[in-house]
Amino acid sequence: MKLVLRNTTILALIASLFFIGCKSSKETQAVPARKEIKGTWVLNNITVTGITDNAKYNFNLLDEGSIDCLKGSTWKFPNNAFGSYEITATGTGCKAGNTDIVWSYRKEGSDVFFLYKKLTEGVKAKNITDGYKFKIVDVYNDAMLLQSEAVSAGQVLTFNYSFTKIK
Repeated sequence: MKLVLRNTTILALIASLFFIGCKSSKETQAVPARKEIKGTWVLNNITVTGITDNAKYNFNLLDEGSIDCLKGSTWKFPNNAFGSYEITATGTGCKAGNTDIVWSYRKEGSDVFFLYKKLTEGVKAKNITDGYKFKIVDVYNDAMLLQSEAVSAGQVLTFNYSFTKIK
């Protein structure tokens, strides 16, 4: 049963990657202009694919707490690459407050990635080695979709972060 479930999950992941990647060569993803990403965004929703219906997970996303902790957080990406995000949720395990970051984006092959590092007081950004990496699935007008992946109990989980631009 586990083998069938694992194979089904892997096939579903491959199929989803196939459909995401099936754009004509004229529609390959371009690196979004900085002006498309800069601004203030609200993280509206986080969904996870690759989980079986009966599986119970307690995710600690971005070292900030559960999915509910991050929903509604406000992210600021100014043009100078030094931004921040603010978590206002006060539920169990949530780390409410403001976090300063340095952000960037880059193209790797046919994919475009959004990257950020949390800034630590007294430490220069270039000396911080840990950070977060998200595939930019779409940036259009006032909406942005980022994805990250993790493996848990042999399953590939895809986290989808849906943002809305407010400024």
